[in-house]
Amino acid sequence: HISLNCHRPSIISHKNRPKKISKHIHTTYCRGTMSACQLAISQNNKAVSLIESGEYQSAIENLSLAVHSFKNLLNDADRTTALETNIDEQMAETTSLLSEDKTHFLYGHAIRIPQDFGETSNECTMISCMVVFNLALAHHLLSGGLVDEEDEHDHASDNQTACGSTELLKAQKLYEIALTMHKDVSPHKKDVVFLLAIFNNLGLVHRQLHDMEASGKCFQHVLSTLMCLTDAGQVSQLSNKLDGFFVNVTGLISKTTVARAA
Repeated sequence: HISLNCHRPSIISHKNRPKKISKHIHTTYCRGTMSACQLAISQNNKAVSLIESGEYQSAIENLSLAVHSFKNLLNDADRTTALETNIDEQMAETTSLLSEDKTHFLYGHAIRIPQDFGETSNECTMISCMVVFNLALAHHLLSGGLVDEEDEHDHASDNQTACGSTELLKAQKLYEIALTMHKDVSPHKKDVVFLLAIFNNLGLVHRQLHDMEASGKCFQHVLSTLMCLTDAGQVSQLSNKLDGFFVNVTGLISKTTVARAA
């Protein structure tokens, strides 16, 4: 496992910070049965196939059912069992999306969950992080993915543009919820690729919604993490999962290089 002590900035304002989610999406261990977890995994993996085939709305419906399955789990479980795996082990290589001019990168690969997960409370919490991330990704892709709202407006009706904004706002909230939930499942800052994917995609969402300050904070975190990995000699080890993330921070790398030289 890779453990980095890089500072994780807060990109969620107090005003927009998700409310306590334990009663809604947060998962816990279901005593005596794991049927809810197993059902959620099946629904998630079906949604992954739908995302891969471009059927984003159907994927959202299945992922919403998965989230609903987690709502039915008990909230008073023991969380002391240590995890033997992490989310990064489930992350695929960056089979993802580049904009037409190859200047922007979206981590567009939904996470498929092994069917034998869900035996402990912490595994259920890990599953919920992946499901919520996939749901955020589905809304993001449904919005048009890497299409800027201004560019989209040139080719779409006002109703289509408004729909895209709605999907982006849903994606933003869900990425932020996944980030908040991850602090419980992995307090020691594992899952480097998973967190890079969240901050990268969240940075794109903010940019598409024209919040350049929030977007810049997200991409600055991506750059800081990549630099930490470089200093730790981990980039070559994870190169097949990291290559795309350098695309969105190329400009920041240039500015940092100039600043260091000065």
